[in-house]
Amino acid sequence: MNQYDSYAACASVAGLTHTKINIPCQDASFCATSHDHAFRIAAIADGVGSATHAREAAIFVVHTICSLLEVRLSSLESEHRDDYADSIRYICCKAVEELRSGLFELARQNGESPCTYGCTLLLSVLHETGCATLQIGDGKIVAYQEKKWKLLSRSDISEYVNEVTPITSPQYLDDMRYSWNQAIDTCILGSDGVDFAFGTLREMTFTPHLAFLDPLRSYCMKNALLYPATEANHPFLSASLIELLSSEKMHSVMGDDMSLAIIGKL
Repeated sequence: MNQYDSYAACASVAGLTHTKINIPCQDASFCATSHDHAFRIAAIADGVGSATHAREAAIFVVHTICSLLEVRLSSLESEHRDDYADSIRYICCKAVEELRSGLFELARQNGESPCTYGCTLLLSVLHETGCATLQIGDGKIVAYQEKKWKLLSRSDISEYVNEVTPITSPQYLDDMRYSWNQAIDTCILGSDGVDFAFGTLREMTFTPHLAFLDPLRSYCMKNALLYPATEANHPFLSASLIELLSSEKMHSVMGDDMSLAIIGKL
């Protein structure tokens, strides 16, 4: 897999509840490609509403995790391909540890408590052999596998609606979920402001919203082929995602900030 037979795009927009009171978007999203072009990386962070530096934290998290992984994943040797699943898990988990250390240091330098930099994390790493996902906090990650949509990761169901474990929490490991799945050609990440569009989950059974997911996948694949791009975040697709998230239909359902990221093979 290289930058010409795969694509990635992401976008974040402010929700109506924030724009009405002039609060900037507290979500952030970012895409990267490993230096050897073998891995596509996408990350979304949703700043916790009670955290005073939520926006700054979200931006720091997505940029830092992608910067770490685009280097570390390139170090995997081709002869260890059979061990990719374990190696990628180790690299991702170590990157989260370093990310947290950096976030705590940022808070210390600014004389703030780490909890003021609270945010969630959605992460996906796509390789020709499979797809790794990591999640801390809310949101959903779905993937197209063997011609079907599958829910790869979601937040834990809590009796408290607004209970979210941020990456700065001492209990973050208890909430962190990691998965490795083979035969994935498309992976879509969504913050809690947009994941309603992915499908419904009732009694542990996921029913995908094909009217949203299928056209999104087809559109991105078609236009990634029509407009080849070397950028880690495909500019045309990214602009299209912004347009989608800014639409009246999306805003009419939820007033929260919205982030969407997609990585796929061509």
